[in-house]
Amino acid sequence: MSVERGPDLAVQSYREADLPFGALDLRWSPDEVEFVWPAIDRAWRGLAGPGAPSLVERSRRFDVFDPYGAENAAEPLSRHFGRTVVAEQITFGAGVSGLLRELATLATTAPVCAGRLGHPDLPTWASRLGARVVPIDPWDDLDRAVDTIRRERPSLVVLESPDILGRLVDQATVRALSSVAVETLVIVDEAQASYLGPAASVAALIDECENVVVLRGLSKGYCCGGLRVGYALGAAAATLRVRLAVAGLGTSALAYDLALRLLAQGDVFGALRRRIAEVKPTVTGRLRAAGVPVDSHHEALPWLTTPGGPAAERLLRSRHLAAKHLSLGPPGAARYPLVKLAVPLSPERYQRFLGLVDGPDAGPDGPDGLGGPDGLGDPGGLGGPGGLGGPGGLGGLGGSDGMGGRP
Repeated sequence: MSVERGPDLAVQSYREADLPFGALDLRWSPDEVEFVWPAIDRAWRGLAGPGAPSLVERSRRFDVFDPYGAENAAEPLSRHFGRTVVAEQITFGAGVSGLLRELATLATTAPVCAGRLGHPDLPTWASRLGARVVPIDPWDDLDRAVDTIRRERPSLVVLESPDILGRLVDQATVRALSSVAVETLVIVDEAQASYLGPAASVAALIDECENVVVLRGLSKGYCCGGLRVGYALGAAAATLRVRLAVAGLGTSALAYDLALRLLAQGDVFGALRRRIAEVKPTVTGRLRAAGVPVDSHHEALPWLTTPGGPAAERLLRSRHLAAKHLSLGPPGAARYPLVKLAVPLSPERYQRFLGLVDGPDAGPDGPDGLGGPDGLGDPGGLGGPGGLGGPGGLGGLGGSDGMGGRP
């Protein structure tokens, strides 16, 4: 039996690459942990304090009377968000990726409306299950997104906040989409919003909008992805629908206990945000000086992007920098090649980055530069006609047919 391979899931962007020898891997940010370690250490020490159950005892605990982790999480989450969150609004699961996979099963014969530059997993799983996926971009054109939802009457609406361009969806936008998404869950994936702390969440809307669901986890920023802990917040009615799809007992007792101790500490990312703000302008400037036209996006998010394609890959490889090469867009929609580079944060990675990017032939018009032959400025390159900067391309993210324009 042959199985046709569908669009990539997010985890597939981490597949082993043919990295240049000695390359600095900027596909992820392993050095973030240095700036959140005190919070992680406090959480672990709290688990092992005097009179606490042993790790063996915790590993044996099976929370069959609270399978979604809601009862014990209400107080820590209330402390985390600075507002009351009750058990009827909480569902814990096996990481945000696991929650996205399970929520995709709520897609019916109606389409799924998905942010066209958002996390690929839920739209991809929904497509594999037979749903049609319709892209929306409420940041660029809210009225158009509202009209699309009203016309399509989707089974699910899903947005990532922030998306890869660092764009956050605000409460007014979610409220507008929720008001026309009749009998539809509006899912806001805030996994990346951890960097910005709980204040950046639209979770307050769950007391106002009965169809809004907010997803968060312990991977981004917390550097605890191995715990496989994610949670969904929604009104009681929305939570009932979420639990129709999400398996109970999806989070282990040990991981769950540690997660609650982390969340109860509130916003633990101040030091991380300060470090990002300290080094990101320099990283951005050095890459641009080397001929890589990066966009820095939100000042507190630890990544940069640049238009994808052979020229970008060639230049980055010449500087021994490994990046994540993405092809964005929901299944069945136009694809947008983009390269994502993590900002090096630790002193060691930061100094190594400077040594590599400032090396020989780093200029934009050099033999490996994006302004040289076959580079961004070449007629056949990313900036010429037919390229990402030309008609039909990314258009600087704002062109008529580009990321920022209409589909």
